[in-house]
Amino acid sequence: MNLRTRVETLAAALGQDVYLEIARWRLYLADAHLDVPLATQISLLMDDGLVSDAQIDAVLEHILVTLGDGNHQVPLAHFLPTNARRRLNQIVDEALVNHR
Repeated sequence: MNLRTRVETLAAALGQDVYLEIARWRLYLADAHLDVPLATQISLLMDDGLVSDAQIDAVLEHILVTLGDGNHQVPLAHFLPTNARRRLNQIVDEALVNHR
């Protein structure tokens, strides 16, 4: 599977199943337009084989969510509740199996 197809497939799964939680509201990654940036970064890691939790943590810290008028940016990691993070890991694990 080429990189573009892998990113699109991963982004579709992440976008519909992983969400940010803000004031008890769920904003799915696709709706926040964060599915493709996250899928791109994770897909690049997949080329090296296994993707560790530490690598995913680093990606989530690197992707910034812009708030308000753009003067404030907060790492995506700060918005993912435990269940969303667990689902993210499951999706990545499934993608790795399909990648091999």
